Amino acid sequence: MSIKRSKCRIVTVAFLLIVGILSSTKTYSFSGMWEDREWPNSNPATNGCAKDAIVLGENQIFSKWKSPIGKIRLLFSPKCQVAWALTINESKLPQGKYDPYIVTMSASVKVPTMVCQHTWLSYGGAMEREWSPNCPVTKGKITAHGSIITHQKLYTYPYLDTVDNSAEVEVDTSVLNSLILACPLSVTENTSSAGICSVNAYYTDITSKYRTSKTVTPSWSSNNSGLTISSNGNISTKDMLRDTDVTVTATYNERGKTVQNSAIIRVKDVLGPVLSDSTGMDPQGTTCEKDATTVASKKGLYGTLELRWSNICKTNWARILSNLTSYKTEVNIERSSDKRNYSYSNKGNIWTKMVYAPNNIRVCASGKINGESFSSICR
Repeated sequence: MSIKRSKCRIVTVAFLLIVGILSSTKTYSFSGMWEDREWPNSNPATNGCAKDAIVLGENQIFSKWKSPIGKIRLLFSPKCQVAWALTINESKLPQGKYDPYIVTMSASVKVPTMVCQHTWLSYGGAMEREWSPNCPVTKGKITAHGSIITHQKLYTYPYLDTVDNSAEVEVDTSVLNSLILACPLSVTENTSSAGICSVNAYYTDITSKYRTSKTVTPSWSSNNSGLTISSNGNISTKDMLRDTDVTVTATYNERGKTVQNSAIIRVKDVLGPVLSDSTGMDPQGTTCEKDATTVASKKGLYGTLELRWSNICKTNWARILSNLTSYKTEVNIERSSDKRNYSYSNKGNIWTKMVYAPNNIRVCASGKINGESFSSICR
């Protein structure tokens, strides 16, 4: 078949056939570059969809000599909710009525349910742009394919070839949107496996019509060192002096987008809350014992007398540490402000009940181990 030259360009449109596409996939093309039809097979340049177009991705088209000759661009219209491919010829080939070559350009966009494509042949001159028809966007991946083919006709030019110089750009329409945390409302203190926090990342596509999710592994932080979360979501807790609310934050990054969300977990103090006046209570059954320190002591032949202090509870109590559990022991605590005192006797290690003594109220302890008496020690 021969092609006759003319002073005017003769434009012929050929349809691409996509091979290997599933039978459920539809293929659309349009018959003219400037026809105005309803999508999915209309021209975005004339139907108004190009007015608010955004570029989802772009890739360079190279010749077989590795020199750039054009671009393939994937565009999307939020108003029309459609995508299309744009092939741009940047090869700067000479133009004129005696140009001895043919330029073929194609543009196609593939969405999960269909392919929208167009091919353009130009005799005796190089085209600059080629659009595909519109394709309605659904969730999933969108692929734009563009090619620029030059066909030698009479003479040999080193920059012309018949290779399909093409490129693709692929975009996943799913956009990371938010995190949803599933954590226990409360956990107990001093536990290496107190519970599990799981995180789901939620995605919306560029059309804002679809919402999907998947379980992800974020990085964790908390505002209290008494609770930590490992990479697999395991919660560990340390000793708490009271019931404490801890804020934990999950941070997740995907393809340059970072999202965060937080949750509040209460770490429960299993020994009970701090009391404003713990006078007369056994320190072993309260939070007061947790931060207790020995503020005065005296060592004898058979053991040690100690005066204990809780800064959290503002209380004192006396304790005997006996060298042998068989030794008879006695211990006493007295608050000087009102002479409130508690005594206890038994064998081995023993302690008194607490007296509330804030604001530097004087408190003294005394005791006896195996018949040996201790003089008072005071705070």
